[in-house]
Parts: sequence; structure tokens; C-alpha cells
Amino acid sequence: TVISGSGNMTINFTVTDAAGNSSNCSMTLTKRDVTAPIITGPANKQVNTDTNLCGAVVKYAPDNAIVFSQNFVQGATNSTYCNAWTTFTNQLVAGNTYSKLTIKGTYDQTGVSVTDPAVIAQIAAALKNGTNGTWTTNGRTWAVGNCGGPGALSATNGYVCSCDQNGYVVRPCIDLQSGYGNPNWGGVNTATCNGPSQNITVVFELSGGGNGTGGITATDACNGAVTITQTAGLASGSLFPVGTTTNTFTATDASGNSSTYSFDITVTDNQRPTITAPVARTVNNTPGTCGATVNLGTPVTADNCGVANVTNNAPATFPIGTTTVTWTVTDVNGNSQTATQSVTVIDNQPPVMVCPANIDVYATSAAGAVV
Repeated sequence: TVISGSGNMTINFTVTDAAGNSSNCSMTLTKRDVTAPIITGPANKQVNTDTNLCGAVVKYAPDNAIVFSQNFVQGATNSTYCNAWTTFTNQLVAGNTYSKLTIKGTYDQTGVSVTDPAVIAQIAAALKNGTNGTWTTNGRTWAVGNCGGPGALSATNGYVCSCDQNGYVVRPCIDLQSGYGNPNWGGVNTATCNGPSQNITVVFELSGGGNGTGGITATDACNGAVTITQTAGLASGSLFPVGTTTNTFTATDASGNSSTYSFDITVTDNQRPTITAPVARTVNNTPGTCGATVNLGTPVTADNCGVANVTNNAPATFPIGTTTVTWTVTDVNGNSQTATQSVTVIDNQPPVMVCPANIDVYATSAAGAVV
């Protein structure tokens, strides 16, 4: 016997003899779920540090967002646009919790946004259900209108179907037979709805973004609810430090069975430190020495994770002439960089001459004397 569902099952038995006498009994079968859910997640990931950061921002869970993005051609009425829009709006189901709505395009990569969850939910519902509405938040009017086809969306001016001034209007499904004028799709930050060809993107961001457990999935043999929690590591989208961070997630089913999944994010510091050597030095020799002791100065160094040490190959005493000094900076993770400094020693000390003592000599001939 296969016991489906959950909970207890009562089985009744009846025995009857040849004379018609009978007795009854029953037993209870209790189904116990002892199978742990199956949990899966991302593979191990290795990345380098982000520029000027001692770590890397790593997103291992996908962004939770519903996105519409199409490259529109000026004046075109392509059913592909409308089909994509319909697929997009069908995802705006009841129960979604939104954190941000944005319209942007080729001529405004930042676009316009609304972050009021209640307003976004109402806009989403209107688009999904094909109803009309306007909402004003932070001085901007958002509108949804049924322009003879699945709902169109606008921001800034509220002209969703007529669009007679600058605005952010997306209406891929406008019905050309319904008297709504311009057959174009709308426009983003362009002079009229008949804007130049461009890409238009609409994004509904769901609460949690990519920083939850969206990259971790779990299934259960009993098809019950499974709760996934992170028990170690950092959330997706966090700044992961240099080294290896182990991220562990636990999936627990309704019966309390659990299983874990772990993966590593390894961040390598591949950025060399920077160093600027002191300025070139020109000095005179130390009196009485064929060279000089030189105060070289201090180089300027920096590193995304920190400098461990700075060294140079300067001699204790610099000889006459020009010597190139090589400075080396090493960071805490073993990366190094060099810079050079020129040191010139000039011999400006005249030689010392000692003359012989005076001597007296006698002429040995009329010509004089040999000395």
C-alpha cells in the first residue's frame, strides 16, 4: 500500500466466521518524512579584487527583477514588441513585492524611477489587468492606460495614450485603429512620442534584489514547503574580503529534515601597490671622502589592501658620479612595485698639495748647481 499525503491513516479490519459472527479492529499508520530535502547552489567562484578595494563585490544569486527591453525602430509596428510586452506584464502577478520601477532608454541611461512599493504594486496590477490609473509620487506622475491594446506605461507627464509632450512613454501594443494618433511605441526623453530609434527598458525590481537566496534552490520528496537560510558566509552582492569565504545554506522541510550546501568565494588581490620615488638628488662629496652619505627622502606609496614594507638598494656611501637607486614597495598580499631615484655626487673638493721645504745649495759652476 502506498500512503500518499501526510499525517496518519487509520485502517479498519473486520473478520467474519462461517456463522456470520464478526469482530472489528483498527490500526493507525503514521507517515513520517525522514528524507532530507535536496539543495543545490552555485559552484565555487574565483575573482580578483575590484579596483582600489581590498575585496570584490560578488553577486552569486541572480537579480530578482522583471525586465522588458526592446530595440525599437522609428515608426515600426512590430508584433514582436507587443508580444514581448504582454509576456512582461503577465509576470506582474499579485503577491509580488516591489522595491523599484525604472523606465530608461538609449537617450537616458539612468531614466526615471519610483521606489514607493505601494505605488509600484498598483502600477503593476494595472498593467497586468489592463486597467487605467495615474499616480503622483515625488513630483512625478506615472500613468497606465489601455490605448486599444495591453496597457501602456508613462512617467513624468501622465500622457500615456496621447503623449503630446516630452516624457517617458512605453506603448508597444498601441492599436492603430483606435484613434490614439502616433503609431510609434513612445519614447524615452525625446521630443515627441515619434522619437528616434532606440532601446527602451522597463524594470520592476523585486524586494531583496540579488542579495538573498535566489541562487540556492531546494526540492523535497514530499513536495512540501522548504525553508532556505544562510548559516555562514556573506550575502550575494556583498564585498567579499581577500581570501576564501565559505558560504553555507541550510534547507529545512516541514518535517524538520535538513541538508546543507556550501560553496567558496575566493578573492585574489592582484593589484600592485603604487610608489613614487623621491626626487633626484645632487650633492657634493663629503669632505675628505670620495663619495657622500645622502639623505634620500621618503617615497609615496599606496595599496588597496595595505603596504607591508618599503626597501631600497642604496649603498651606505654613494660614490662620485650618478647612482640609480631602486625602491621596492610590497603589499600585505605579496604584490610589489618598483620606482627609481637618481643620486649624483659631485667631487668639488680641490686636491691638497704639500710643497718640499726650502733648501740651500751652492753653485758648482758658473752655470749654477744641480739640485
